[in-house]
Amino acid sequence: MGDEYVVGLKHSDYRGVSLTETLVALAILAIITAALVGGLFVSIKGNEVARTRISAEGLARYELEYVKHSNNWSPTSWSYTLPGTAPSWDAAHNSIPATYSGYSVTVTATQLSSSSDTTILQKITVSVSYDGSEVINIDTYRTQ
Repeated sequence: MGDEYVVGLKHSDYRGVSLTETLVALAILAIITAALVGGLFVSIKGNEVARTRISAEGLARYELEYVKHSNNWSPTSWSYTLPGTAPSWDAAHNSIPATYSGYSVTVTATQLSSSSDTTILQKITVSVSYDGSEVINIDTYRTQ
């Protein structure tokens, strides 16, 4: 018995994978891998942007509440920037928590009523930046 027949097939019927088939399979695998890696990078960047925006919104809301409860009703417009300059009514309020490294907060109050009015109306604007780029800007109004 020779090795001409194996399980009913002739030796000449055996065939391996050609170079073309291998290259096509590798190309398909490379395209799928590139798409998955690209999607992963987009997901990571989106998560980073969302985290930055959420932190900025938290800082902005904190400053809005701080101003709202400050009882500072100056008849003129005023502003301060954190970290750095403190508001005129609270010299100790000149920084932001260390966990917000890279962020800066600018708070501006614009007087909208005249000094002769019995009710003072102010527009409060809080702008939060991260590494020099503005992330969020919130306006609100308050009256005395």
